[in-house]
Amino acid sequence: SDSSCGMSSTDVPRYLATDSTTARTVPAVGREEAADSLTAAVESGYLDIPRGCTLVELGERLGVSQSSASERFRRGVKRLVLEHV
Repeated sequence: SDSSCGMSSTDVPRYLATDSTTARTVPAVGREEAADSLTAAVESGYLDIPRGCTLVELGERLGVSQSSASERFRRGVKRLVLEHV
């Protein structure tokens, strides 16, 4: 149960799943897309300071809209943190 959101385990949205090794809720859809977006973000300099590319450019590199690039990137970061931190 996720008391901070007032959701029970039966209320978990379809795009989330419970990671059996950590019992944490992680994004279930788009694992490869999320990983690709993280790799592209590193390779293109999106994570550099200052940024080597914009989110629009990252989306263009991935062949998706800015919004989709943002979602994939955020899903990838969330999965990475939940699985490895």
